[in-house]
Amino acid sequence: MRKLGIAFVLLFFASSIVFARDWLPVNKLELDVQDVYTYAFDGTATDIPIEVIGAPSRTVLVITTKDKAAEIPRITNGRIGWHTVNGIDTTVYLSPAFDLEQGSRTVSWPGTDDDGAALPSGEYYYYVWGFDYVNTEVKAVPRVVAGWHGAGVLTEDQDGVPLDRPIFHSDYYFGGVYDGESVTPDFKTGDYFKWQIGDDPYNLELMESCFLPPPDPEWAAKTAKGVFVPGNYNEIIRFEGSAGIETLYKYLWNPNDIGEVISDWGTDLRWTYPGGGDTGGIDADGTYIFMVNYEYSKTDCNAYVMVADFDGYKVADVFLEDQDKAAYVEEHEDILRVGGPLFIDVSPEGHIAHSGIWCLAMLSDINRYLESGEYDDFVLGINEEGDGLADKGWSDDNPAPDYCNAEDPPWLYDIAACKYDFVIRPTAFYGPVSFVVNTPDQTGIDYFALAGEDAGRSGTIPLESGTAYDGLYIDNSWYGSDASEDRDGSWFIGMGSDKGVIKPTTSVEAAAPAAFAVAQNTPNPCNPTTTINFTIPEAGNITVDIFNVAGQKVDTLVNDFMDAGTQSVVWDGSSNSSGVYFYTVTSGEFSKTMKMTLLK
Repeated sequence: MRKLGIAFVLLFFASSIVFARDWLPVNKLELDVQDVYTYAFDGTATDIPIEVIGAPSRTVLVITTKDKAAEIPRITNGRIGWHTVNGIDTTVYLSPAFDLEQGSRTVSWPGTDDDGAALPSGEYYYYVWGFDYVNTEVKAVPRVVAGWHGAGVLTEDQDGVPLDRPIFHSDYYFGGVYDGESVTPDFKTGDYFKWQIGDDPYNLELMESCFLPPPDPEWAAKTAKGVFVPGNYNEIIRFEGSAGIETLYKYLWNPNDIGEVISDWGTDLRWTYPGGGDTGGIDADGTYIFMVNYEYSKTDCNAYVMVADFDGYKVADVFLEDQDKAAYVEEHEDILRVGGPLFIDVSPEGHIAHSGIWCLAMLSDINRYLESGEYDDFVLGINEEGDGLADKGWSDDNPAPDYCNAEDPPWLYDIAACKYDFVIRPTAFYGPVSFVVNTPDQTGIDYFALAGEDAGRSGTIPLESGTAYDGLYIDNSWYGSDASEDRDGSWFIGMGSDKGVIKPTTSVEAAAPAAFAVAQNTPNPCNPTTTINFTIPEAGNITVDIFNVAGQKVDTLVNDFMDAGTQSVVWDGSSNSSGVYFYTVTSGEFSKTMKMTLLK
């Protein structure tokens, strides 16, 4: 018996050691709204329900047009027309930030657009986006740092199966090994790192790396994000180059060793730019590889997006006409600093977000461009800081008001594309500011600060793949410049978003004649069964659906032909958890939703 007890203690101790290695975010934030919210469109204020789960949230409400992209031509607005929308649903209302505690909350909408006018009755998308503004960030990933030329995340395995623990990767990090007093750098440029989220971020033995030497000895090793080949994570594609020559190369990944160039790939992939310039990393959407280049001088603002496929062939070379502002820059060169799109990230929606080193943000659609060959079809939204965010040069007394590139900070060194095409731009050297956020059409929302912010940030990595690790990963202060603290790697903070549709109330309840009726379920509360009675004016197809408080459908009781008159169905909630639910009965053009409670 004693031996068994000792064995149990040893087994428990060993299991505890293994378990202690794991890291899991404690304050993971989720925001949930109803799939459909009905409103009378009478210009009165309304409170839209929202569930805040896991952490407090500084939350904004964004309302846009719905399915109107094809009707929206290229439009410029902002202070001097430097905000552009083109074939994308546009922002009609942007709320101030709401500080929401966990639980069932609401966000207020005055029922108007941003100018205070009542919105025409119709259907609109509404979004909520928020971050944990109370808790401080927690170290999650060593070495792989969000910032400068970016970092990537693998959310699926080689067979396309979603990963429960995504893999972060990057080739450059700031900081090193922290011994409790100082940080000792321990990397060389050209090292590339992979880290599976959930491992102990202080155990560097779990890090996998590969040194990727430049193919040409005349070139310095690059410091930028690479792309692993879909279906074969033993191969990684990177850009290399020097003096205006940029080339993509494929490497064989040798874990914890030196990578090998695959010489018979990408022989056509070389771009030359007479004005020189630089490239800010690459990204991919599973079909194409994207790279951005810009020529940085005060008279040359030319910028390009280069597109290749995974077979190693050029697909397109898009000259960004919106950045060709050499004449304007030359006129004001004494006060302006130039930087075209340098950073790039592909959103979960497959759109390209790219940015300038100082403040431009642009969202593009490569598939639309490839279909037409027209530059205007490439552009979805551009923010050249006509909103006055992320630029000190916007004021009226500036000789070049609203021009993006002022000499003084704030400066932005990265771009992160989030779900629904929200864009985050980390902000540096502007006091207690962490980042700027743009809506899907690139309307600037506001500056935001994490708890305890003091110096700004250089990069962010949004993870939104439906795992326990979803959130925002951010560098811990500007480039980890304070060597007296642990600043290495990427740090977790809660972030969440959700989307629904606003529909006119008249399309649901007010349009129903007296003959159409839905009664309150009985019993209510129920455990676990309840009866739903309803009356329909004429025979036809009837649906009865059950939704949870997040607006997610959990059951369909009826989807069939029924005769006119009073009908009833029974819901068995035994497989559902206790809480508030909604049932919707639909008969042709008539529909009604009622609330019920399940108690167990």
